[in-house]
Amino acid sequence: MRLSAIVFVFAFFALAHAATAQNFQPFRNTFSYEFLYRRALGFDTTAHVITVDSAAVVNSDSIFYFNKLNTTKDNFWGCSMVKKNSGIFLFLVTRDGYYDTVVVKTQQPLWTKWKFTLNNVVYTATYANYKQETVLTNQTDYVKTIIVEDYNGFKDSIKVSENFGFVYSFPFFDDSFYKHNNFSLNYIFNTHIGDNKLDFFEYFDYDAGDMLIYSPHSPGPPTDRLDYDIYKVLTKTVSADGDTIRYQLSKCHVNAIDNGVYSMTQTHCTLTVTAFSVTGDFPYIGLLSLPTNKNTTMLFAYEAYRGGLYIVPDVVFEGFPSYTFTRGLGLSQYYYNGAPNYDDRFYRNIEYIKQSNTDDDCSSIQTILAVKSSQAISENLMVAPNPFENSISLNTSNLLPGNSHLRIVFSLGVELYTCEAAVSSSNQQLDLSGLSSLSTGVYFLFVENEGRLYSQKIIKK
Repeated sequence: MRLSAIVFVFAFFALAHAATAQNFQPFRNTFSYEFLYRRALGFDTTAHVITVDSAAVVNSDSIFYFNKLNTTKDNFWGCSMVKKNSGIFLFLVTRDGYYDTVVVKTQQPLWTKWKFTLNNVVYTATYANYKQETVLTNQTDYVKTIIVEDYNGFKDSIKVSENFGFVYSFPFFDDSFYKHNNFSLNYIFNTHIGDNKLDFFEYFDYDAGDMLIYSPHSPGPPTDRLDYDIYKVLTKTVSADGDTIRYQLSKCHVNAIDNGVYSMTQTHCTLTVTAFSVTGDFPYIGLLSLPTNKNTTMLFAYEAYRGGLYIVPDVVFEGFPSYTFTRGLGLSQYYYNGAPNYDDRFYRNIEYIKQSNTDDDCSSIQTILAVKSSQAISENLMVAPNPFENSISLNTSNLLPGNSHLRIVFSLGVELYTCEAAVSSSNQQLDLSGLSSLSTGVYFLFVENEGRLYSQKIIKK
């Protein structure tokens, strides 16, 4: 961990312990929080990001304003939060022109009870527990648990952690098609604490020279590369503190073939990637900028069988878009379901080529395409142990006989280890030793084997 990050996190904790009034504060100004939520129906692991956009002091109260899901809906915790000097927090929720107030008390004695009304239902809240619990996947902190119930049998809780704020709750506001059951805090962007499900470094991890070929046609065997977009990474720049990667790409659009010669038009585009945002003019990435669900009703789901990030609207019916992002590849497919008019639209990756030519010239594309055919492989490598301490072993059952180039990359895209290895059989073990110098954290092992690219997340203890 960088010294600046250590100092910042220490200062964050020191501030939290400095004054009792600061402890058990649900949200902090300018902070961004990632929650995973469960729904009554539909996807089980879906992300919701909330940002405290601004704060103001009115008399003796502090008012925190949340980002909205879109221009018409409140956040799941309402539109704002008022902090009283007494440790009472009021969440203001607007619904059809009416205002509800959810009361959360954090400085009262154990077993204190109070009531609030939400959507014409009276709830009873009870401060029921105060103990150390595991929060944010691997942090231990003191947590106050408030039991919330009504006369119709509803019973859930609100949990407020001393150093991290809201760690669990039912939604105060929810008018989506599929109702949400509960939320749990997963990551705080400003402190880099927790498990970031929106780590876009995992999805956009290119090298200079890499080529991505996209087709606007429906899936099926391609007959030729007519009407394809071919992107080549010209430059990759990592910021000094390692928190931003900038890519410059050329885009060669194949718009005709004349006597076997490609006719192309060329433009350029850029990608700027951080852990929680992707900006630039590469197609269909605009919705990946934090807060990811501001001004949109899209759901961010993480599904193992899709191999990455799947984004769909809250209500899936006729005429809806969907986006699939694959680790290491970026956008793998955009699909618009044009039913009932059969106006389906596609933009899908059909090939990912690893090569080193960075000429900013479309005329070289034809030669490269003729000699390269490195399809991206989504299969995982067989690596053990994982997590590891000093070394790992790689089983070659998925690899082809021949030369392989192995590299270990930090999640920010920085290459920390590289070596060459020869694969002679399918039951061979490749040992990677001397890894004790790597810091504790998450890395990615990439293997380029006979024109194919494999990847696997690995964890250093």
